[in-house]
Amino acid sequence: MQKLNSGGNPHEDAKAAKERFKTIVEPIFLNKNFRRLNKRNQILINDKTKSIVHVTSAPSQRKTYNDFKVKAKKYSLKEYEGYSNYVLFTRDYNEWKDKNTYQSTLKKVMSLPKVTGVATGLGHLTDVLSGIEANDKFYIIK
Repeated sequence: MQKLNSGGNPHEDAKAAKERFKTIVEPIFLNKNFRRLNKRNQILINDKTKSIVHVTSAPSQRKTYNDFKVKAKKYSLKEYEGYSNYVLFTRDYNEWKDKNTYQSTLKKVMSLPKVTGVATGLGHLTDVLSGIEANDKFYIIK
């Protein structure tokens, strides 16, 4: 039986999310002159484009909004002043589009004034990178 990544098993979902980051997201962003902030989190920074990308699996918890609110504010000060904050949810939107908590959290994250762009799913990485390079404000939710 195939296991679906539908939020039913947090431990397994976390392992899948780490795998997506390490094998897909991180190598692509590192190839585009991003660097990882540190090994404990999934925050990628590009000093040339003045961009910060916060990567997570999905807006699955109500605290996600507050976490990004704090991170966006924190990384807008001092060393990263003038940098744009982007949020990338790596799980495909179709996997969680019918979950009310996910939807309301996504809308709140999109409303944050210090967040320049939000995208869902790995199928849009090219569009995300193009938007970041152009310093565009974008919402890629499909």
